[in-house]
Amino acid sequence: MTKLKLKHPIAVGALIGAVSIAAILSGLTALTSPSPKTWDWLEDTYWYVRPQGLPNMVYDAVTDTAQPSIGQTVYHIRQCRYGYFVGECTVQIMGNDQIQCRQMIGTVTPEGQVLLTFLAMDGEKVQLSINAIGVMRRERGEWTMENQMASPGPDDPTTFVAHWAYMFQVDESDPHWNSLPFARVSVPDFLGRCER
Repeated sequence: MTKLKLKHPIAVGALIGAVSIAAILSGLTALTSPSPKTWDWLEDTYWYVRPQGLPNMVYDAVTDTAQPSIGQTVYHIRQCRYGYFVGECTVQIMGNDQIQCRQMIGTVTPEGQVLLTFLAMDGEKVQLSINAIGVMRRERGEWTMENQMASPGPDDPTTFVAHWAYMFQVDESDPHWNSLPFARVSVPDFLGRCER
């Protein structure tokens, strides 16, 4: 039997070690890489805007003026599977007692990029469709949905509301569940203002 003589045994050993480490790291990356099921926990969760996120801007396209305003938004994500979700959204803007009721459909990538579409329905027809973008982000140790959008005002098609906020998850253990900032009603009562 012939023995194989290596000219550089240390270099070969280092190469084998490097390949082994790369294989291990590749395996660990595969185990920790986000998957489409990463966000399935969003199912049956509620989201709202905390006081620091209430400000927005109302723009009048006719007069070319912008005014600061505040408003509350609440989402209920009813279903979430493989990065796709549906739910409902209720919005109230200062100076307007009218509640905006929207159905919501969205996607969230394994890495946490969010696309939301809000649908205003008129019977069985979509009256208005509004898109928003966002990202799932850790803020103060909690998952938030950092979203931004601009949408037509509820009463006047020449008025627009621009808004960004960290949407925080809320449940019955949170004091804001029973008294939402700005709206001063409970989450169920706020969502209940819309007939679905």
